[in-house]
Amino acid sequence: EEYLGDGFMNAVGACVDRAKKHGMLAICSGEGFKAIFKDINVDQVIEGGQTMNPSASDIADACCKINAENIFIFPNNKNIIMAAITNTG
Repeated sequence: EEYLGDGFMNAVGACVDRAKKHGMLAICSGEGFKAIFKDINVDQVIEGGQTMNPSASDIADACCKINAENIFIFPNNKNIIMAAITNTG
């Protein structure tokens, strides 16, 4: 992490003000799964699955919307793992 005045740079280069220690990003397919993840307080949910993998950019954009020092990414599919790892810095 790099200190930037009132915030820190997180793994994807976004400035965070340390509002919380951990955030969560889930990648899933279907409105039902999305609703479940939102019900258990996952910060961001993006569409993805077996045949519709989100890009590294999609994952980075979603991470930038999460105001947390650390972000846990739940990829839902082994094909998405490399795109998620790309965003770890």
